[in-house]
Amino acid sequence: MPRHARINVPGALYHIMTRGIEKRKIFLGDVDRRDFIARLRNALAEHGCACFAWALMPNHIHLLLKSGNDGVSELLRSLLTGYAVSFNLRHKRVGHLFANRYKSIICDTEEYLLELTRYIHLNPLRAKIVNSMEELREFPWCGHGAICGAREAAWQDTREILLHFGDAPAAARRKYIEFVADGIGKDKPGSGVGAKRPQEGGGARISDERILGCQTFVRSVLAKRPAAADIGEDLRLKFNLGDILGVCAAQFGVKAEELRSVGRSKGVSKGKALAIFLCVNYLGLRNSEMARLTCMRDSSASLAARRGRCLAEQCRIFEKLIN
Repeated sequence: MPRHARINVPGALYHIMTRGIEKRKIFLGDVDRRDFIARLRNALAEHGCACFAWALMPNHIHLLLKSGNDGVSELLRSLLTGYAVSFNLRHKRVGHLFANRYKSIICDTEEYLLELTRYIHLNPLRAKIVNSMEELREFPWCGHGAICGAREAAWQDTREILLHFGDAPAAARRKYIEFVADGIGKDKPGSGVGAKRPQEGGGARISDERILGCQTFVRSVLAKRPAAADIGEDLRLKFNLGDILGVCAAQFGVKAEELRSVGRSKGVSKGKALAIFLCVNYLGLRNSEMARLTCMRDSSASLAARRGRCLAEQCRIFEKLIN
């Protein structure tokens, strides 16, 4: 089943999770962890995002971010790609470091900011990397210690969290620590992701695994999606892979089966480029999947997708597909 396109909106609270391929370790030592934190710090500044909570586990990462004006997609693309390249060079390895795509869930800030901060910062304790709240306070690879005042992390937004516990920093920290300790043994916040709650206020019930919040919140997030997200939803509802290949082939006067061959005529190349762009960005297919389908190398398919974006604008393909 095709994956949903990401919802990339400004000013939203995102819980980001990514893990190593085949659940392998993505940090082999503190040099790796310091490298990741340095990249995260720079990426937050570059993209105008805020980080409220984070945890670097041996084979996975949790981040709680507030998106900037451009959402979080570009930040995460540069952060994870840059770290993976650096890790491979440092450890003389090749291939993917992270498994598939990272997971991103937009969360209702009012209801889940504190709950998710607690959940993320308790990860090292749940995994028995540390054995007590005292050890968690001193653990350098999650954001709990910075909120407690145990160490400096100027790039982490600790003030936003502490303000929920009072104006006096010392008292707020004590209340925050009590709040975190009270979460030991509790379930993950919103275990039913996607607004799995009683319907509110009438109307059709909306469930979306990319959003954590009540029905009103889900609707408000979906209403804020860029036009491209709406186009993607329309494409997924109206067309399958075969339909897209047929439309793209017809656009350049070739047959759909030619897009699945090694042909390199001008029309075939343009049809492939347009199809790859549409299927990767709006149907949720992987670039590698489209590369195999169109008999291309992964690198060539990536270049074709960029060309396809320009072709889509030139031939006004969205208007033809949706209308």
